[in-house]
Amino acid sequence: MLIVFPFSKNDIHLAVPLMEWIRKLGPYPRHDLLLAYSEELSPLQRETVAMNARKCGWRTPPVAINALITHQSWPTAPNDIFRQCVVAAETMGRPWMFVEPDCTPIRRGWADMIADAYNENPAVPFMGVIDDTYVDLGGNTLHKIGEHMCGCAVYPPALRAYTMAHLTCLDAFDLAIAKDIRPHARSCPLMQDNWSTANYRWEGDRIECDPATLRVALSGRSMTRPVRPEAVFLHGCKDGSLVRLLSAETKKREIPAEIMQISEENDGHAWVFTPKAEKPNPCRKFRRGRRAKRRRGYQIAAHPKST
Repeated sequence: MLIVFPFSKNDIHLAVPLMEWIRKLGPYPRHDLLLAYSEELSPLQRETVAMNARKCGWRTPPVAINALITHQSWPTAPNDIFRQCVVAAETMGRPWMFVEPDCTPIRRGWADMIADAYNENPAVPFMGVIDDTYVDLGGNTLHKIGEHMCGCAVYPPALRAYTMAHLTCLDAFDLAIAKDIRPHARSCPLMQDNWSTANYRWEGDRIECDPATLRVALSGRSMTRPVRPEAVFLHGCKDGSLVRLLSAETKKREIPAEIMQISEENDGHAWVFTPKAEKPNPCRKFRRGRRAKRRRGYQIAAHPKST
């Protein structure tokens, strides 16, 4: 299976720790990796993700493409990257899984388990989380109009043989292609979708979460479901808290500001950006000791000059 990992300046703060976590859960001798980064990222930001990607133990060295994004807003940015990933994945000729930076693998062997589940029924070439589709009638009133497969899913090599709706869509790509691919899609219990959630934590023997924003909480679309015991992959964590929880990183993490694109939008995330503490200089302490001895009347022997 081909793992497609897109990232841009909007989610670089999630992409860096996620690729580190994916590396810790490796190796992946049965799978390949395609990195799709937006062109506005700096070389340092790209290399930070790519460096960890090369250490994951993929079947072949990772392949990277430069994705052109026409606008950084949602859903334009993810739609643009998805279109270009579809073309790149088609040339590689393998079923592929779209893994956005707000996804979280939960346990070692996650890619093998999902690939095995997909290969059990290749006649149904789309596999992921099947969810209800709603329209907002106003006043936080939602009306169900059908079903769709959530975008972070497994796709056949030739997606364009089933649909072209993603090429011109103005809504999210997974909603745009839903009508065409739903008859060919199946649900996978190994995958879970908790759209726009945050603050993952243990409560008893379960991992719970909260809506990522107040707007999501009031919209009636909140998916704050506990992480299911059988799930090996989850989509929707917007603050990286699930990665930190699973990797037992309870301390605040320091990541260089030039990599993480510090902005007001990131202030709500739990990643904390602070300068590293300056290491003590032993030579400076030695010099202070010599000056103190002089003040106390000690004579400091001069070092003999070399001849």
